[in-house]
Amino acid sequence: MLAFMLFAFVASITPGPTNLLVLSNSARYGLRAALPIILGAAVGAALIVWLVGSGLGAALLEVPTVQPLLNGVGIAWLSWLAWKIYSSPVQALEPGEAAAPLGLWGAAALQVINPKTWMMALAVAGVFIDVAATTGSRR
Repeated sequence: MLAFMLFAFVASITPGPTNLLVLSNSARYGLRAALPIILGAAVGAALIVWLVGSGLGAALLEVPTVQPLLNGVGIAWLSWLAWKIYSSPVQALEPGEAAAPLGLWGAAALQVINPKTWMMALAVAGVFIDVAATTGSRR
């Protein structure tokens, strides 16, 4: 249990898109506006871990072409995001121009396209799920 708690702590504090959104929204709107984002991200990540642990991860790994395809899509997605961040013009936000906070459902949906969440879910399923307990067999 301690190993899982340490893993979850490290996974939640490392930089990623969700943590940047929590930081920016709390800086703009305060802690109260960031709480739904934190809760939504936690719910979304837990749902993905549940899906992967329930068999989605194993089903994806059963098809030999899926893993290289997912790697390619992940590389392309992260490269595109990096390029968009690099090539975006820098603009100062005026007090009245800020967009509305992301919210609970937006943060939960963000986890679906967050590569860090998927990597964490696959790691959790691969390391912390006891195959013998889930299949009923003994090692």
